[in-house]
Amino acid sequence: MLDALSTLGGSASREAIKKSMADDKNSGFSYEDIFEPITSKSGQNYIPFNFDFNFGLRNLWVLGYIEEPKRGADITLTEKGRSKSHDAFPTEREQARIKTYWLQKHRDNV
Repeated sequence: MLDALSTLGGSASREAIKKSMADDKNSGFSYEDIFEPITSKSGQNYIPFNFDFNFGLRNLWVLGYIEEPKRGADITLTEKGRSKSHDAFPTEREQARIKTYWLQKHRDNV
């Protein structure tokens, strides 16, 4: 996501980010991985990638790489997201911070 946002100029819609990821041979995702819906046991269609994508956005926000995502608004890199190398993302320290965030969210929802 960070590479896609950088390629797109630092700010883009969720769909543009997904398309950039699907078009990037180095992203590890195919077009089908990102956009193909599946049918649930109840008969509803959904796109599994959207769940991972939204968690990924939340994680990037927690770490300060993007501005807080808002419904319908473009996703925008922060100064940290624009300037930091993404090669080692996420570091062990960042992984620990993400884990702490989700544990606290879980506690708050129980």
